[in-house]
Amino acid sequence: MLFRSRVDGDDDVLVVDDALHDRAIDDDVRNWRSRRLFPDEAEIVEVVVVNGATTTRLERAGRRWSMTSPVATRADAAAVDGLLAVLGRVEHDGFVADVVEEPGRFGLDEPSVTIEVVRDDGERERLLIGGPAGIVGTSRFAMLEGVPMVIQLAEPTLVSLLPGVGSLVEATGTGERLADVRFLVIDSDLGSVRLERDLDRWSVAIDDGPPRSVDPELVAGLFETLSETRASDLQVQSFPLDLEVATVVLHGFDGRPIDAVRIAREPDRGRWALENGDGVLRLLP
Repeated sequence: MLFRSRVDGDDDVLVVDDALHDRAIDDDVRNWRSRRLFPDEAEIVEVVVVNGATTTRLERAGRRWSMTSPVATRADAAAVDGLLAVLGRVEHDGFVADVVEEPGRFGLDEPSVTIEVVRDDGERERLLIGGPAGIVGTSRFAMLEGVPMVIQLAEPTLVSLLPGVGSLVEATGTGERLADVRFLVIDSDLGSVRLERDLDRWSVAIDDGPPRSVDPELVAGLFETLSETRASDLQVQSFPLDLEVATVVLHGFDGRPIDAVRIAREPDRGRWALENGDGVLRLLP
């Protein structure tokens, strides 16, 4: 069906179909509101998710992200970028009630989950997630702090907002780059190995012996295992000292240590584990 319309103050007559008419006249006026959960446009510098007894905190320093809770460790850059992309565009799944005076009816007086976003201009946005939005299904009631309006979040939206803690942890042995390493020292029960750079060449010295040239591809392969090979599993626990087989210390161009990776191995030629002082074991086949 077609309708004739005219813009106020204009003599031109416009013909529109019933889609505009239905949207303007018959649709719920609440659907004209923005559904974005985190509408601020400034850059995000911190994300805090309190999910039950677990608090996950991600903080940015410069261009690097780190996790400071529930464990202090390196954050997976790609996973954090994915979460930030979700936070930047995510919308709720429907309006439930306006001007709510009793948030406890929706489980929002003591929310089961809170998601707080901190911007680089100091602004904070906090989403409260409460009880189930129905007897059947996994949708939840929610509210933006400071906005007395209850909304609904469907399961796919909740899943995108609440990635597993393990998926946000960097799964490699070290976050350093080979280009930033002047030399590295590998210590084990078998002795000490020092690999040192001289421009684009590398030398190796064993137990303080004379240096000999070494194939740069071998050094690159070793560093690829430390910095690019992703663990097949992560475990938050103390480093198993009884299974330790070696320690690799990386030194920068000023000679100072920039990272240290401890290596353990399960008995009977089992799995390897890498750990660099953060209490996270990165397990490799």
